[in-house]
Amino acid sequence: MLKKLILVGALLVGANAAFASGLCITATLAALNGNTVACGTVTFDFTSLTFINANSGFGPNDSTFGGGDGNGGFLTPANILVTISDGWTINFSVTGGPGVWKAAADGSEPTGIGYSTYDIEYNIFIQNPHFFTQVETVGRNLVFNPVGGEIGVNKDVIYGGPGCDLAPYTGCTDIGAGFDENHDPGPFTAATSTFGPSILTPYTSGAHVVDFIQLTPLQNGNGNGVVTMDSFENVFSTPEPTTLLLLGSALLGLGIVRRKSRA
Repeated sequence: MLKKLILVGALLVGANAAFASGLCITATLAALNGNTVACGTVTFDFTSLTFINANSGFGPNDSTFGGGDGNGGFLTPANILVTISDGWTINFSVTGGPGVWKAAADGSEPTGIGYSTYDIEYNIFIQNPHFFTQVETVGRNLVFNPVGGEIGVNKDVIYGGPGCDLAPYTGCTDIGAGFDENHDPGPFTAATSTFGPSILTPYTSGAHVVDFIQLTPLQNGNGNGVVTMDSFENVFSTPEPTTLLLLGSALLGLGIVRRKSRA
């Protein structure tokens, strides 16, 4: 299956020029489900992938009390395009379906403001002698109409020992990163919105990543909010092996000095 996914990625390289440098694979979330993808020293593990799609958008006479009735379009793992690049960057964009992460309030909705939520969970591992030190989140092409709304992306990086890649993640460290954009009134378009880097302490060689996306349209007497986002990505960072070598040498030197002082 992995060979098939690599072939899919190769066929789609031309359509993803922005990710041409160090591109490892481009495939749908549905195709990645149940597989692992190695990219440089990092392995992205989708064997226990979780994708949760709440209702997206609102329709006439919506009675879900803020939950939405799907008028903005539903997303499935087949609608989400995943691009993994060496340098430990993973980008989630929307293809097919509504075409964007979207939330929209309809004028005849009796319950007012509602929202759309999405949740993507996967595991990530790094080979020795590397380890993760920080992570940041980038949202791309955020758009708010004249009424506006809020786009929020939050990430949990759960790690800290055996079992921390599996629920219920007890006894683990949980480090978050994300961004929140709120505009009222609009219209407003942001090419990117970045939050991070968020420092991982202690450092880790593997983690369970939870990406939670929530879009909340506003509604007022002059109109109804629509908020969209094309894609978001996670960028993981780690020291280079030469940095680790220098750090080890420095610690060794300190140890020698300490032994001499004791003598």
